[in-house]
Amino acid sequence: MDLSQIKILIVDDEEDLIEICVDTFDMEGFTVFSAMNGVEALKVLEEQEGIAVVISDAIMPEMDGHKLLEEIKVKYSDKAPLFYFSTGAMDVTEEELQAKGAKGLVSKPYNLDAL
Repeated sequence: MDLSQIKILIVDDEEDLIEICVDTFDMEGFTVFSAMNGVEALKVLEEQEGIAVVISDAIMPEMDGHKLLEEIKVKYSDKAPLFYFSTGAMDVTEEELQAKGAKGLVSKPYNLDAL
């Protein structure tokens, strides 16, 4: 499969972290989009069909990752992208996130090999 056909959306309010993630996935050949918060992420999802994976920070201004996940599940229930939280600290477990619909947790600071 041509990796450029796989679209990934990175959502984080820290520009440096977005740049690291976008560069990492771009170097591997994926098509990558970014957003600074959940509101922007929903706009990207509306404009770009076929986003397969969303990696979102949990805590952001305007709309946090938890609310973004809820909105994605409602708006894209038939074809929701895989959703992963990325954070340094959260008050819920990975199992609780998975019960809400997330596929997993990516810890900050990023391990680029793990990403």
